Amino acid sequence: QPTDRPIYLFATSFGGFVGLNYLAIHPPAFSKVVLRSPALNMPKTFHDFLTDEEIHVLEDGGTVNKGFDRPLLLGKSFIEDLYEHRILPDEYPALVPGLLIQGDMDDVVDPLDSVRFAEKNGLRLHMIEGADHRYKEQGNLEEILSVTISFLVE
Repeated sequence: QPTDRPIYLFATSFGGFVGLNYLAIHPPAFSKVVLRSPALNMPKTFHDFLTDEEIHVLEDGGTVNKGFDRPLLLGKSFIEDLYEHRILPDEYPALVPGLLIQGDMDDVVDPLDSVRFAEKNGLRLHMIEGADHRYKEQGNLEEILSVTISFLVE
């Protein structure tokens, strides 16, 4: 239902990939967008995350259980969908204010992809020094919350 209250998107990693794909279809859906370590090049990110053995299993039509805290059972069609629905670095689909938060030591999403994406699409970039993909270092989550809240209330 339409509302006069702002609606925000906060998306992390694969959620960033999904959120950007949603925005490509529904551009005015959100008032502001916050992306935390978004998997901007999801096919590459996912491919790099798989072992050679897992890639062969998927290519042969099998499934693999993959993920961090909540692994997903994935099949070949999942990989095919990643390529079909990917967002390219110059295709920020929403003309709304955006903030991109990225750890400079991210071991899953290439920080340079985030820098390029933010610069090319006019998103504000906040780099967290020493942070990996899971932001487990002391103070990382507090910094993310602080930066996000400041951005959303502007």
